[in-house]
Parts: sequence; C-alpha cells; structure tokens
Amino acid sequence: MTPTATEQPVEYLFPPEEGVITSMAIEDREGQVICVEYRDNAWVIIQPFEAVASQATVEEAATQAGALMILTQLEIDPDQVGLKDPAYTITAGLKDGSSMVIQ
Repeated sequence: MTPTATEQPVEYLFPPEEGVITSMAIEDREGQVICVEYRDNAWVIIQPFEAVASQATVEEAATQAGALMILTQLEIDPDQVGLKDPAYTITAGLKDGSSMVIQ
C-alpha cells in the first residue's frame, strides 16, 4: 500500500469570497498613517496627502496581501506574550464593502 498525502484546506487571511482588496491603510503605533484606495481604475494615495500611487507597487502589495495564508492559529492572550501594543495596524477595505483589521 502506497501512502498518500493529505492536503489541508487552504485558509486565507483575506477570504476570497469577501472580495478583492480595494483599499489599505497602514498605521504605526505613533499614529503615522498611509492609506491607498482603488478609484476610477487606478490606485491613489489618500492619506497623508492625495496623489497618484505607483500602480505596480500598490497592486503588488494588494495581491500579496490577498494571497497570505493562515498556516497555524494560536489560541493565546496577546497580553501574555507581549503583543498588546502592535507595531502596525493594517486595515484592508474589500470590494464587498467590508473591511478587516490586522494587528
């Protein structure tokens, strides 16, 4: 009998059924923020100032964020392991109108 590999279902940080990422805001613990949004078929910076973003760079970041897989889920209290105050908070807006916050 030949053993066969068992594949675990793939779970993504941003579930594909929620839609693609249409905005991203990254805030550090000092309150500095950069926010980009997909508007009129182009990525634009909307905070801390308004400008056209580097399309390739932001599209690559959104695509890579959308491909992040959850490998292991830990049941821990963030306070007990020194993660109470995250270095960054990322808020991703999704095409279906919902948003997700990652710390």
